[in-house]
Amino acid sequence: MNVTLTDYYENLVQKLVKQGRYTDQNEVVRAGLRVLEKVEQLPLSTELHQQWIDEALASGPAEPKTQADWDALKERVLSHR
Repeated sequence: MNVTLTDYYENLVQKLVKQGRYTDQNEVVRAGLRVLEKVEQLPLSTELHQQWIDEALASGPAEPKTQADWDALKERVLSHR
């Protein structure tokens, strides 16, 4: 298999190898593919976003938010990661 990289990615790969983070270019590409594989296994985020939109619309008119409200929202978002 042959892979063509843009100058930006070629420089990134070379930089990572030069820093000693990876032993060679192939190892960098394999690491990137492992990350991509994990990302591709995540559920589609559009479904979650649509759920949040539906919940927001069903909740009624907007009201001022307190710090406790923002903290709860932050916790909810982080729990979905």
